[in-house]
Amino acid sequence: MNYRIYLLATLLILLVASCVSLEELAPPVDESFVSKSKISAPSEIESLKIGRHLYTARCGSCHSLDPVNAYNMKDWHLIMYEEKMAEKSKYTSEETKIVLNYIEKARDILNSKPPQ
Repeated sequence: MNYRIYLLATLLILLVASCVSLEELAPPVDESFVSKSKISAPSEIESLKIGRHLYTARCGSCHSLDPVNAYNMKDWHLIMYEEKMAEKSKYTSEETKIVLNYIEKARDILNSKPPQ
């Protein structure tokens, strides 16, 4: 009986510890994002919002999302082109560029150190 309780408690701790919000995986393009990325052109802001939506909706519809900062940009290009994730997600060439641009900007924000 104690073994079952221990196992259940361990599984519960692992489950809670592994929970990551969508915002941590792919930060939303909000005021903070725009401010940190130093983007001001409304068209670029809209493009980044579309890129995030495509990443979270299409990629997330087939598998769990990797954090945008899980890979460097060279690896993201390999994933999208060599591993054919762009093709599997039915992204157009332009959509692929938009997603990769969002990932690059989001990575920069997540990997930047907060001011001290």
